[in-house]
Amino acid sequence: GVKNRKKYQEILPSEDRILPKNFKTSTQVFISGDKSIILIWSKVPLAIWIKDADISNGFKSYFNFLWGISRKS
Repeated sequence: GVKNRKKYQEILPSEDRILPKNFKTSTQVFISGDKSIILIWSKVPLAIWIKDADISNGFKSYFNFLWGISRKS
């Protein structure tokens, strides 16, 4: 889990979920409006910034799917 989760939730209350243990990825996706940032944590980290509403909506659908298969922490 995230270190110091309680400390961060005092600052910014939020709900988090836990994905199945067999779900592993070295990527993260951040979505805000029509912008998406894909972070790839490889030997040489890489960030890809995309400004496109359709792509952001696709990532939001992916997020909702993962949220649906996760469990409350």
